[in-house]
Order: sequence, then C-alpha cells, then structure tokens
Amino acid sequence: MTAYFAVTALTTVRPVSPWTRRINVAALAVAVGLALVDIVGGVKAFNNPRGLLNGVPFVMLFFIATVMILAAAGDLRIMRFGVPRGEPRLARHLWRMCFALFIAAGSFFSIRERAAKILPEPLTTGPMRTLPVLLIFGAMFYWLWRVRRRRTLPVVVRYDPMPLATSRGVNVNAPGNHPTTQTMKNLITNPLTRAALAGVAVWLASVFMAHGQNKPDDLKQRILAQAQSISPDSYAFTRTVKSEQTSNGKTEQHVNIDKFDPTKSGDAKWTLVSVDGAPPAADVLNKYRNESAKRRVPGYYRLAKYFGTAAAVSTDPRGRTVFHFNSLPKDAAIVLDSDVSSNTSADVSVTEANGNAFAEQVHLTVKPMRLKLIMKLDHYESTARYRIGPEGKPLLVESIADMTGSGMGREGKAHTVVTYGDYRAVGR
Repeated sequence: MTAYFAVTALTTVRPVSPWTRRINVAALAVAVGLALVDIVGGVKAFNNPRGLLNGVPFVMLFFIATVMILAAAGDLRIMRFGVPRGEPRLARHLWRMCFALFIAAGSFFSIRERAAKILPEPLTTGPMRTLPVLLIFGAMFYWLWRVRRRRTLPVVVRYDPMPLATSRGVNVNAPGNHPTTQTMKNLITNPLTRAALAGVAVWLASVFMAHGQNKPDDLKQRILAQAQSISPDSYAFTRTVKSEQTSNGKTEQHVNIDKFDPTKSGDAKWTLVSVDGAPPAADVLNKYRNESAKRRVPGYYRLAKYFGTAAAVSTDPRGRTVFHFNSLPKDAAIVLDSDVSSNTSADVSVTEANGNAFAEQVHLTVKPMRLKLIMKLDHYESTARYRIGPEGKPLLVESIADMTGSGMGREGKAHTVVTYGDYRAVGR
C-alpha cells in the first residue's frame, strides 16, 4: 500500500509517457485489489469477538478501504481526463506522498514492542508514538492549504426548467452540468476533501492507539481478578499423568491416575487411584502419601502470580492477546522440586468465549540451569491449556511438558502429558 501511494505520487509529477500510462493502469488494479482485501479483512475483524484482525480494529480496515476506493477513483479520473496541471497536480502528489508516509509511520509506531527496540522508554508511550503521525498530517494540511486554488465566489444561479444556453452552447441544466452537480464533483475530486478524510483516519488511528495502550492493561487486570477469584480448593478433579522417560538408551512409560478432593483434610485430599492400570503397591502408596504435603495443586489460580508482575503485550496470528513475562515470581515455577521461577519466561495467550476473556494457553520456557548442584537442566518447555467450565470459570484441561538434562553421569529426557477431568465445584 505504501508503495502504491509513493509510485502514483511520483507518476503525477513525471512527464506523461507510455510507461507512466501503463503504471497508472497497474496502479488502478492494485488500488482496487487492496480495497477488496481491506473490506474482507474488515468483515473478518467485525465478526471477531474482539473486533480485531491481527491487532487492527475493523473500523480502521473499513476506513483504509474507503481511502483506497477514493484513490482508485482518482486514478480512473487521471486515465480519462489526463494528469491535472498546476495546483491540483501538486496537491495530488502531496497527499499521496504524505499518506504513504502515514502508513509507514503508523505501521511502526502503532506497535509498542516494535518501537521499544529503537526508541528509549519515555518515547514509547501512546501519546509520544502518536505524535509523529500527527506531525505528518499537520505538514500535509499546511502545504495543501498553501497550494490551494484561489477561487472566486460562485454566482448564485436560479434553477429554471427552461434550458439555459451559455455563449458556448453548453446547456447548464443538462445532467452533469448543473451547478449543484458540478459542485459535488468538485467536492469529491478535490484533494482537500481526500486530505480531510485522511485526517479522520489519523484521528481514528490516534484513538485506537491510545485505546490499544489502555486495553491490555484493563485485560491484564481482568485476568488477575479472574485468577484471584479461584482458589486451590475450588474444585475436585481427576488427573491422568502419562510419562515417557529415556535414560542411557532405556525408555520407560507409565500412566498414573490420582484424584484431588479439597473437602477432605490433610494428606487425604490426594488419592492415588492406579499405577499403569493396576492398584498401587503398598510401598508406592506410602511414598505417594508422604509426598502429599509438598504436592502443588494445579489450576488457574496460579496465574495470579504471573499477572501481578510487568508484562509485554503482543498479538498472535489467531488474534489473541499474548502477555509475555520475562521471569516469574518466586515459587511460580517448580521443576524437580526446585524453584526455577527466575529463569522461566511465560507467554500467556488470552482469548474470549461467549464474551468472557480468559487465559487459554500458558507456555513456559526455562533457561538452561543447574538444579541442586548435581543436575543440569538443558531444556524445559511446558504448555498448559484451559477452557471455560460450566460455572463460567476457567479450568485446566491439559498440560504437556518436555525436559532434557543430565546428572550423576547420565543424560536423559522426559515427555509428560497430563489431562484433567471430572471437575466438581465444592463451593469453597
């Protein structure tokens, strides 16, 4: 789109030649194609619960489509009547070059993370990122005003049903020659009119940039409050753990099923149901009970620790808002009974279901580190997925983890898939 406006602005001030005519024909096709793409994108964004497509609001997509249609109309007019001369020619060149710069600047400054890679922190706020875009259009309006055509006031003509003929034999009352019709044509084709529309686009961009700056903060607070409304004892559930461990070329697979019931007390909250499809042996059961005190209850409530800290915000290809945490608070991430929170980054993808925003996916990545001095964790990644339950609260449904490391002279890896079901609200 930027290239389209820049090229057509260039051909406007170049001498007319066969190659400029061919470029204008190609540009017309490009403008129509871009308008159709923006219209389709606007429809998709409108049907999205959040009204966005790749982070762009549907209003902006429809407005850009409108600008492209007007630009295509201008190209068609050039092909029919030739390139204008004097002030209109300079005005056409000016607004197209400025709009190309607006698109380029808007694409950069509209995404805070992109601007933060180059600009210092004080210049990455919403108002500071909006300022360059406003300056572009301030300069454009100023120069359009400077090159405007000085016109005398129109003479008021009384409409008479009898045809009037000018000295040149032009029928004033004929379709297309009536003063009102001619005024509308001038209004539509006037570069100042298009510039005004572009100014509205700037205003919309500023509004949505400021709104986009505040909306992630509001969404973050909603997720935090949502996580705080759930406690470890809110639900009873059944957990199935499928693990595959490889060490020194030997692979072992296990399937364990246990249950959690917060209505019970002490170690009785956790119950080991089966190990590899059979009732657990006595020694396995005793070991399981001894570890009950340090066994952490998984659930959505644990996200409250994440969302109480600073996060960067982006949008994924599915249009979901993604919160990125460079590190986690203490005790937020435990691997092999070791706290790895400070070395763990998290990407939390937020979506909506029936108008209810919630964290649909949590992806954790742990940097290589040593555990308990004798073990080295080379790689660890986990992905947890949530869904909205019958009570309207997010429930953990699956967690997948992959880990590689070494210790005591041996190297190994593990792949674990944990599924959760049979949820029952206990009313606590």
